[in-house]
Amino acid sequence: MSRTKAPSPSTASRRDHAAFTILTAVGFVGVLISTVQIFGLNLDLYTQCSDRPANNQCTDTGFYVSVALPLIGGLAAVLAGLILASRNFRKGRPGTWFSAGALVVLAALTGVSVLIVIRATAT
Repeated sequence: MSRTKAPSPSTASRRDHAAFTILTAVGFVGVLISTVQIFGLNLDLYTQCSDRPANNQCTDTGFYVSVALPLIGGLAAVLAGLILASRNFRKGRPGTWFSAGALVVLAALTGVSVLIVIRATAT
């Protein structure tokens, strides 16, 4: 079984590598920012829950799910984008779309987290 050598890097290949590396770095920073923003939203909305009567309290489930979704799901999406992009890069194909797709998934998870915390606090 012979191994084929990957094609030599061209200008387009270097640009693709730089693009998916930058998008992956933006993705990691985005995971941190979205998690902190969701955590802050949770703090704001759950402080309003203490003013409610005992029969209309907020559930804790929304807090845990809404913080874990962008953190764990976002990290998984960004890492999957990095792995798939680097695998395509090694095969000589463009891989930037995987890292860009990971950012879209992160934005969608953040949006779902906002909806979860709003629904959990009934605001």
